[in-house]
Amino acid sequence: AVYRRELALLNPNDASGRASTTMQIGMVHHARFKESRQRDESEETVMKHAQAAGSYYRQALALCPPTALTHLGPMHNQLSILYNNIGRTEAAQEHYEKAAQYFEQIADHYNAGSVRFNMANMYIEAAERETTPARQRDLLHRAQAYAQAALRDFKHYQGRAAAEEANAQTL
Repeated sequence: AVYRRELALLNPNDASGRASTTMQIGMVHHARFKESRQRDESEETVMKHAQAAGSYYRQALALCPPTALTHLGPMHNQLSILYNNIGRTEAAQEHYEKAAQYFEQIADHYNAGSVRFNMANMYIEAAERETTPARQRDLLHRAQAYAQAALRDFKHYQGRAAAEEANAQTL
């Protein structure tokens, strides 16, 4: 309710502010999605929250000015996490890729690495669900490539992201 009031009070010409607030509303629905899933609520309730989160995330992206690079990376990242949570691997990949590109454009190697680490984990999980050996190998190769890319991103921090480097190396 607070974010909806904030949205109503924002200047209609403040596209960046409206996009950020809309994303926050999406994040509230995303949190509700996770909570309802943990409580084993009905699939209808779980998906209602996922659909609402996705809708707000997409609205935020549509509102966000193309020059607001610091906003676009996190927005694509949130949408990719949601898609991954609901098993839409290809849609998640698309938005993870965009998020990583935006983070790279602003020289945010830490978040670019975090996105790539998430992609590696997504492909490992997809490989575990896969029954075809050839497809499983392909997914594991993708996971390995993204883990290596994440490691390269974290190395920019010369040891200040040592925990993240170690996690990427275990994949």
